[in-house]
Amino acid sequence: MRSTYFVFFFLALFVGVKADEFSNGLMTGFVVKNIDNRFGSKKGIVRKYNDMTIDTSLIEFPINQSPQCMEVKIIEPLGKLTLGETISCTIIFSIISCPLAWVIINGSNSDREWFFGYFMGFMIETLLKLSSNDD
Repeated sequence: MRSTYFVFFFLALFVGVKADEFSNGLMTGFVVKNIDNRFGSKKGIVRKYNDMTIDTSLIEFPINQSPQCMEVKIIEPLGKLTLGETISCTIIFSIISCPLAWVIINGSNSDREWFFGYFMGFMIETLLKLSSNDD
């Protein structure tokens, strides 16, 4: 079903009718998110493990047990950000978000409509991907 929506939206890009900025943004957001889902990197939580071998021959066990070595995985907790990392993350976030805020505040109505359509298309594709994963 998701591929049907993609074909419909993709064909709507080439229809000869005069489309407004919202429709253009909607199609752009849908196509960008669909391409990102297909070819984007697989994001996941990366856990760091330190493999540690414990020599159990050095530990006293009851007589009926034989000593053996076994590997234990230890999860390193994620540390807090330092002050420099916090400041650099804030600066990077500001650099990314300020142009978007400037266009929304100072842009023309057609720019605002295009951004609204883009975000709506992005959200629709995300919801379609989530509903197809539930099956």
